[in-house]
Amino acid sequence: MNIEFKDGKITIDAYDLLSSMTDEQKLDLAERLSCEEVIIKHVAEQIFDGLTENGHSGCFGSGSPYHSSALMDARLRVANESGEVAKSEISTLQWKYEHAHAQSEKYRKAYFDLLRYAEDKFGYGSVPRAI
Repeated sequence: MNIEFKDGKITIDAYDLLSSMTDEQKLDLAERLSCEEVIIKHVAEQIFDGLTENGHSGCFGSGSPYHSSALMDARLRVANESGEVAKSEISTLQWKYEHAHAQSEKYRKAYFDLLRYAEDKFGYGSVPRAI
């Protein structure tokens, strides 16, 4: 592993570092990094688009029809489970829409009730009666 000490800074080549780590050490590092937003974004881009925004990818295109990678497995899992995820998300969005619509109608009615009250009490404006 190549380690440099220059101008009071230690520089370690990331590729050298990773290649010198055991799988257990890599997993520990991955556990810590996997909760970082920038990491999640890059992995999600690879799962959905095949590449990060900078054109990087892990383990695609080995040329073997039998080769599998964690990234390919993740894409397959998303494809297989997307139906259930979509149903759940649609259900949640439908509930939010219905709740927001009910709240909107409630506030709309309260607004016109207040306008009617002001018109009756103080003679302000003209308020539609069909609501």
